[in-house]
Amino acid sequence: MAIKDDITWRTIIVYVFIVLFGCLILAKACAVMTVEGEKCRRGWIFRTMCWMTDMRAPCCPEKWRKMASANVPVQPVKIEPNRGDIWAADGRILATSVPFYELRFDPIAVNKKVFDAEVDSLALCLSRFFKDGSKAFYKDKLVGARNRKPRPDRYLLINKRKVNHKELKQIRQFPIFRLGKNKGGFQAIVNDERLQPHVNLAGRTIGYLNESETGEREGRVGLEATFENQLKGECGQGIKRMMSGTWMIITRKEPVDGHDVVTTIDVDYQDIVQHALKKQMEKSEATHGTAILMEVKTGDIKAIANLARKDGVYIENQNFAISGAGEPGSVIKAATMIALLEDGCVTPYDTIDLGTSGRYKFYDRYLTESHDGLGKVTVKQIMEKSSNGIAKLVYDHYKDRPEKFVNRWYAMGLDKKTGICLPGEIEPYIKYPKDKSWSGISLPWMSIGYELKVTPLQILAFYNAIANDGQRMRPRLVKEIRNRGEVVESFEPEEVGGRICSRKTLNEVKDMLEQAVKMEMNSVDDYNKWANECAANADSVSKKLFETLTAEEEVHQDQFETELDNLEKFGDHYLALQSIERSKSVATGTPAE
Repeated sequence: MAIKDDITWRTIIVYVFIVLFGCLILAKACAVMTVEGEKCRRGWIFRTMCWMTDMRAPCCPEKWRKMASANVPVQPVKIEPNRGDIWAADGRILATSVPFYELRFDPIAVNKKVFDAEVDSLALCLSRFFKDGSKAFYKDKLVGARNRKPRPDRYLLINKRKVNHKELKQIRQFPIFRLGKNKGGFQAIVNDERLQPHVNLAGRTIGYLNESETGEREGRVGLEATFENQLKGECGQGIKRMMSGTWMIITRKEPVDGHDVVTTIDVDYQDIVQHALKKQMEKSEATHGTAILMEVKTGDIKAIANLARKDGVYIENQNFAISGAGEPGSVIKAATMIALLEDGCVTPYDTIDLGTSGRYKFYDRYLTESHDGLGKVTVKQIMEKSSNGIAKLVYDHYKDRPEKFVNRWYAMGLDKKTGICLPGEIEPYIKYPKDKSWSGISLPWMSIGYELKVTPLQILAFYNAIANDGQRMRPRLVKEIRNRGEVVESFEPEEVGGRICSRKTLNEVKDMLEQAVKMEMNSVDDYNKWANECAANADSVSKKLFETLTAEEEVHQDQFETELDNLEKFGDHYLALQSIERSKSVATGTPAE
């Protein structure tokens, strides 16, 4: 009997193990079949289960998948990549994507007892944090979402304002919200926003994002637009599935982050240039203006500022450096003098009698100086005094062959875009004798900067060539494209065309410009001394006169200094140009009507 009992117990134990093992196998099979996206494992277990459920198929993963997801909403989604950063040359960030959070609330996820006990405290915290509504306002909003008919609002937008990570940490500690997502119903949806850490510095050049027709945000202005394809990266793919009242994103294809763009901009230079431009514009009551700092040897743009007056304050709403084409006025006289010298029409020490009236007649029109005539002067003195008498020289030597003068300007590249990597650069307008708009006064008027249109950057490129031994450089704003710190594309300094003129002519023009600056500085000093003497002797009328003359000379000085800033301030390395559209004329002389 003892042996029989022993056999019986052993048999029972074996059967128990077999049953337990079978249960484990079945549990494993069910787990395998309910995992999303997993391939159905074909084997005798699944065949057996299909047979047992009368599915009559060797294996039916698709059917199982459909059954599992029949009652689970699924949506395909694009997974946005991280947009690349824009860097300054000195390693500081000019534009980057920063996560901000949209706050949502599922009131049904919260236990009724907890909700009723803490909703007042939560409403008070939200009111104090956002400061756009009372405690009662937020309580009504929260309670209304929970009690809404026919069904509660399970995805309530708490506030339109998105919060940063620091603020999010604070909000997570609010009553109810501190219970988390499942018990507190609090959800933070991350959204990247484009920020410029240095706020308004070179804002228009860096650019910004706008919403496209498809609803996506993309670069439309500045470097954000030019390098949109490199910065944006590639979208990933996934599905959005509703699980326990919450949308969960399951990644199918990982996104590819965008590349970084490294610019030539120096943040410190940019700050100095921008503040200097604003100060000068306020002093001159300017409507808009631009200031550019360019490295002579490389063409690197170290700073580029654009300001316009709106509602009494100066803001950056347009890139005047590349789109503000207009009549340059006296700054073009250096190109005029180069043409005269290069074609052998004059030498620096040739003399000409300009008379004493300060008026020069061309056909039925008069060109006037801002001062009395200079009388008999040298060519060098005409340039040094920025005299409109240079128009008389041009007319005398080119009136029968105006195309030769214009072709000389074309050879200097004045009729061409700079090719800077920014959208929106305006094509310069340098009329030709065969154009319908050409007239008998076009030649002298063009020689002093009228009846033509160029941008400040195009003028800068010309003066940069003067400083660079006659060699034009393409303005360079971007040095490299990087991926995770590795250089994937680089942009080297680029020479454009040949020299604008001979070294002999360059040296002669440089000398004229340098002397002009010195003369303007001396004039300003003299007028200031005389104004002070008049004030000491209570001669208010004369004092006012000399103050006016001082202001005019300071304007002239500013013009020459900007043209020679590379020589006077930055040596052979940098050139700065400021082009300001004032409410009143600043030219040394304007054509008469």
